Amino acid sequence: MMARVCHRFTSRFSARQPLSVHLTQRGVTAAAAAAARKTPTTSSTSNDSAEYTGETRNLTIAVEGCAHGELDAIYAALAKEERATGRRADLLICCGDFQAVRNADDLETMAVPPKYRQMNSFWRYYAGLATAPVPTLFIGGNHEAAAHNYELYYGGWAAPNIFFLGFSGVVRFGGLRIGGLSGVYKDAVYSRPRTERLPYTSQDMRSTYAVRDFEVDRLLQLSQPLDIFVSHDWPRNVVHHGDLERLLHYKPFLRNEIESGTFGSPASERLMDALRPERWFAAHMHTRFEATVHHNVAAIGNVGAAAASNSGRGRGGGGGGGGSTTRFLALNKCLPRREFLELVDIHVPCPAGGTGAASTPVLEYDEEWLAIIRGTHHWTTGGRGAPTTGGGGERGATERAEDDPALGGGGATERASGAAAAAATLPPSTTTGGGPGPAQPQPRGPGAGPDPADLAFVRGALAARGGAQVPRNWASTVGAHCDGARARGRMPAAHLANPQTAQLLEMLQLPDTLRGAAVRVHGGEGSMAVDGAAAHPGASEAPAQQQAQQQQARRLLGGSAPQRARQQRSPRAPPPLRGGGSN
Repeated sequence: MMARVCHRFTSRFSARQPLSVHLTQRGVTAAAAAAARKTPTTSSTSNDSAEYTGETRNLTIAVEGCAHGELDAIYAALAKEERATGRRADLLICCGDFQAVRNADDLETMAVPPKYRQMNSFWRYYAGLATAPVPTLFIGGNHEAAAHNYELYYGGWAAPNIFFLGFSGVVRFGGLRIGGLSGVYKDAVYSRPRTERLPYTSQDMRSTYAVRDFEVDRLLQLSQPLDIFVSHDWPRNVVHHGDLERLLHYKPFLRNEIESGTFGSPASERLMDALRPERWFAAHMHTRFEATVHHNVAAIGNVGAAAASNSGRGRGGGGGGGGSTTRFLALNKCLPRREFLELVDIHVPCPAGGTGAASTPVLEYDEEWLAIIRGTHHWTTGGRGAPTTGGGGERGATERAEDDPALGGGGATERASGAAAAAATLPPSTTTGGGPGPAQPQPRGPGAGPDPADLAFVRGALAARGGAQVPRNWASTVGAHCDGARARGRMPAAHLANPQTAQLLEMLQLPDTLRGAAVRVHGGEGSMAVDGAAAHPGASEAPAQQQAQQQQARRLLGGSAPQRARQQRSPRAPPPLRGGGSN
């Protein structure tokens, strides 16, 4: 097994020197010890409202490319590095294709050809047969246990000590602020609400992992800087900021896409330009690639400059208050003789009132991100009407939704009707602004931050629960695989409620509408129930209105439950995956 271990991002970012630190089956070279003695970089990010002592601590971050469920091999590589050099990772970040497969049924929701579906080793950590030796943070890619990830749409523990960042999300760890975006970019579904529902059709399985515009727009609202951003696919045009010749030597089939400007994600490109994180980690292409992107801060504008100044970070203006450069690193998948793992040392400031550098870093909620969720929760399953930001190439999201043939030429209408369906099933307080729920605000511009009222609410909620630390509230929701169990699973019939998501929504005083565009399939002969009514027993609807809502839900879901089941059993072959089963 081989993994490259990098102490600092200096070798190729500056002098283009080859990295000399390698982890091999014979151990770590002597150059690793010398590299480990170099001075690490220092994080410029601090907590939005915390005071700092001036003391710093070193955090060692392990970065993994495509995990493909090979947790045993990844943790073994980290243990080998620790034995050889004494360097222990404080956090492991996995850049997608994590494959949090709990049992054979989860394999049926993974968008890969059946011959590539394997249990691998995550299930052992879910079942309690093994424990993650280092806190692990991951995002989703395009080959995932889709139903499991959707249970934790806003993030949560996929297994003890293994945290899913969500479909988009921001957390803090020991003074670092880490953001991420799950999935890959697909223009045909970018502007659609999330209406894929179990049991998945073959088309659902290839759209549920696609990034949505509102998930990008949430991240664009951030006004405070990020230290690290994680995506699965690469931002568009990032290849022009690194060793393109070397990339094409190993991946010559990318030449046409790169020359035509279609390689990479325009959504991630926009996020990089707006947020300008210090580091960006990715995977997907199964090769190692690094680049340094220099941002034209003056051209971006001064949105967020005041926030950066007030926080004492001095990292310039622009949406997200980021810096002038972003160091990009993509890694391979976990296989022998592949460069799939690297270590990065970062110095971060220690908050006042804590135990300083001796304290154990923990995952914490990000108050700005929770406030953004509180103000945009209704976007997820029902859409927003006309979005205010683009992110999908030259045209905005609304324009592409209206004339994209793949959307039937009615994208904007579908989004508007979807929003109406979701709003119809929410409790009155969430659409009128009264009662305990938040009013639905107008979309805020890039770098504007959340609504001040939402931010104040979140700060109060976190104070009431005793702080921002993410609770260790993992709970099993399905039975785990066991050795000797059946190799072929069954497509799950309906989405399950995860207690972690329910507790987060309860803390934010938001309705649980995530399991069905305000509609949940209960099983049986096409029976459906309104989630809003289920979540709020006091709500009652006239029969005619209930029938209209159910018909609207069936249209959004693509037919009744029996119709969707027949589509799932269709003998027609699914459309081929881009890149086969390799990416």
